[in-house]
Amino acid sequence: MSQEAIRIIESSLTAGTSKQYRPYINKWVKFCEDRQVDPTTAQTTVGIEFLTCLFHESNVRYSAINTARSALSLIIDPVSGLSFGSQPLVRRFMTGIFKLKPALPRYVSTFDTNQVLCYLNTIQTSLLTPVKELSHKLAMLLCLLSGQRNQSISALDINFMHLSDTECMFYIPTPLKTTRPGHHLQPIHLKAYETNRNLCPVTLISTYLAVTAEFRGDCSLLFISPKPPHKPVTSRTLAKWCETTLLMAGINCSIFSAHATRSASTSMAQSKGMSLADINKAAGWTNSETFARFYGKPIIRNFGEAILT
Repeated sequence: MSQEAIRIIESSLTAGTSKQYRPYINKWVKFCEDRQVDPTTAQTTVGIEFLTCLFHESNVRYSAINTARSALSLIIDPVSGLSFGSQPLVRRFMTGIFKLKPALPRYVSTFDTNQVLCYLNTIQTSLLTPVKELSHKLAMLLCLLSGQRNQSISALDINFMHLSDTECMFYIPTPLKTTRPGHHLQPIHLKAYETNRNLCPVTLISTYLAVTAEFRGDCSLLFISPKPPHKPVTSRTLAKWCETTLLMAGINCSIFSAHATRSASTSMAQSKGMSLADINKAAGWTNSETFARFYGKPIIRNFGEAILT
């Protein structure tokens, strides 16, 4: 194939996935060179031997071996219409790896969003509030009220925003992790919360835009750094802001990461009676299985505190 065709095929992987696969692909090529085997036509058993070497030499966990399996599935030609990772022997091998080193979920429950909202309510939505505090408050509130990843929140663009006194609508103009042909994230719709203006997302967005207007310049992304030179923040920076807010709210960040806000908010929505169809639509999932397997968690509540509240 031409270099241009190869470049287009390589573009099917995100930058993050390519970075994740590259070390294992390099090791696989070296492994095949030492054994004088073509890395693209190697037999399934050779691939399993490679994964075995990774398991023993590096003492890695199940997730790393599974990543290597996915990387090899891109390289090794399919056999009988099945990719390397889908071969019955490989699947049995991965089951054995899981038995030897179980890949347990990071957490089996999630935090109570009320605890975080109570903390956010202590930060005033005001033009006099430091921009750093407003930034952290808005980032956390949008994560909780949208059920979205930090990547989606960091991509919010005021040029694709409709803001009024009663609602705020964001249209996402860039491809996201879940974007694929025929499927893209639905607009993020936020409604004004008249009951408590201090926790109203519409009021907070308007205030944040007013405070950052003086140093925003021509930057159209919603979130920008409060420190000079006031560049747009990355999803990783946004995650750090959220983890800082969780910590200030009394959430154990050694257990719950910034991504846990997605599980906490959708689980709370389910506990309050929202249908799975509406939860899937808001979070960008195409079926209920994703929510049930990875995000639907029981909410941690203290029994005695619940009685007193």
